[in-house]
Amino acid sequence: TVHPSVCSFTLFLKLFRLIIPPINATKAINILTHLIVVKLTATLSHAAIISKYTSAFEIEPRKTFFDCTYPDGFKIKHAGFYYTRKGSPTWSSGMGYYIYEENNKENGDYSVLVAQNNPYFEDFTPTLSLEKFRKKFDEYTIVWDSVLFVEFNDGTKFKGKFEYVIEGESKLAENPHILELDLKVKSSLDNVVEAKLIDGEVYTKAGDVVAIYRNEEKLEGFDYDQELAQIKLKIAEEKKKIEEQRKQKEAEEKLYAELIKKYGKKYVDLALLGRVEVGMPFDLVNIVATVRLWSVKLTGQSGGSKIYDIKELNANAKLTPIGYIRVANNKVQSVYWW
Repeated sequence: TVHPSVCSFTLFLKLFRLIIPPINATKAINILTHLIVVKLTATLSHAAIISKYTSAFEIEPRKTFFDCTYPDGFKIKHAGFYYTRKGSPTWSSGMGYYIYEENNKENGDYSVLVAQNNPYFEDFTPTLSLEKFRKKFDEYTIVWDSVLFVEFNDGTKFKGKFEYVIEGESKLAENPHILELDLKVKSSLDNVVEAKLIDGEVYTKAGDVVAIYRNEEKLEGFDYDQELAQIKLKIAEEKKKIEEQRKQKEAEEKLYAELIKKYGKKYVDLALLGRVEVGMPFDLVNIVATVRLWSVKLTGQSGGSKIYDIKELNANAKLTPIGYIRVANNKVQSVYWW
């Protein structure tokens, strides 16, 4: 955890600008380390921070995090990106982002706010806005995470396009630490007031549609019935497609198992990869021909072996000879490529 004074946006600005090329790499690291030492007391934890920070120049690339914890418990994280080039001066990109996680509430609500940071532009103000969150209201809960949905108290879920509505300025904007970091707060958990349902459907746990929204309006009467019929048709088609894919997969797995039992896994896998090798059962060459779009045709016999020419389609859609194989006792005896 870094001392609060190190979290100052102004200090970060100075640190980043100190190491822009063409400044000497060693000098940059020395200045940087000196600034940090001035700001930190000589404790083992602080020494570890210095070591972690300067070691960012040893590999390419590295993302370095500063966890800033204030005495009142306020926490914010800053991420920066650092690079090094072998045989050339060390340099860095101070661009990164701030991360602020609001404390989880007793009802399960939480949020993570993120602000992009670009210290190379003096008039650039990082803006904190919701990256993901969960907030419970009287009738529903908004979940904005890896999955996006609105869940109603009766267990039904809205799936589709929706927006969360924010009103007024977030109370977080008044936080003295946010002000110190010169962060602007666009949205946070406290100023999200509702979910605006735009285009989507409300589903029961069984998957039945019980409500439909189009262009921010809940459909009723004929419009609802007509749209519901289309949705049911689409669901039926998707179920049919999934079932066909399942049956096809089962058939392929059954055939694969039968081929392995008859010819051995080694040659079956080679055939599926489109490769012909000595010792391969000739029956599997037909699989290779299918994979490669080849033409395999018997052209002669010699010394108890059958000779098959191999042709493939060229760019002009014409069959062109590319080699031949000799087959004896129903196995590939030799392979020749032109």
